[in-house]
Amino acid sequence: MVEKTNKTVAVMVVYEWVRTAWYRLQGKIAVRMGDQHFSCDPENLNFWDKVNDGRWEPRTFAVLDRLLTTGKTYCDIGAWIGPTVLYAARNCRQVYCLEPDRVAYRFLLQNIQLNRLENVMPFNLALAAEEGLQRMASPRGKRGDSMTSLLVPDGARGMDVLCLTWENWLNLIGRPVLDTIKMDIEGGEFNLLPEMSGYLDEHRPQLYLSLHPHLLPEAERVKNMAVVVAALKMYRGCYNRDGEKIELESLLEEQAVNRAGTYLLLPE
Repeated sequence: MVEKTNKTVAVMVVYEWVRTAWYRLQGKIAVRMGDQHFSCDPENLNFWDKVNDGRWEPRTFAVLDRLLTTGKTYCDIGAWIGPTVLYAARNCRQVYCLEPDRVAYRFLLQNIQLNRLENVMPFNLALAAEEGLQRMASPRGKRGDSMTSLLVPDGARGMDVLCLTWENWLNLIGRPVLDTIKMDIEGGEFNLLPEMSGYLDEHRPQLYLSLHPHLLPEAERVKNMAVVVAALKMYRGCYNRDGEKIELESLLEEQAVNRAGTYLLLPE
């Protein structure tokens, strides 16, 4: 029985090696998101398998379907290798995207180029409260994964990244009106959202926001979540991951304060 199991594992390992080598030779893998077909980098094969199988954030694609139309402008803060960027680019007029991790950014550019997307403007930088070089890393010690964070400056295999303030980045791109913003920056939102509050109050973009209070020291979680609630007070509609409307102040409750959560903020 053990010998049979070992043979099965060996066959699977060889199969995955051959499969990966084949897609690398082709230079791309076919990926389906919603009713859209894309060509994506073969180096992140396991992730794209999840996307193809509908196992990666189906709720996110449903939200984007609701928010994006052909005439709108979309901003992706924390774009990683680009799944939401690719999807948005096919569904709106203009996409701005930011990813500071240089390894992830390389794949982001590759995926934009593979799909010949001319309406995407990518930036290899982080938005932060202070400008200059800051160090970031992933808690897992792996460059290019989806967890690289400014909250982990001393992590293994970290890197220095360029940071701009929200206002200076807006000035750099000509201060467009952004209709929809997606933000998923592994805890960097606690410093960034207060800097964006004036813009959010003036323009009221649809905001699809991931919060990561669990990455903060426990004693600092309530205080930082209160800062987020104050920065978002102009929004009348707040919806949780299940699409249920909730009070913005419920983000200060124990359950929300101690775990990651994704929320849709609408001006209504």
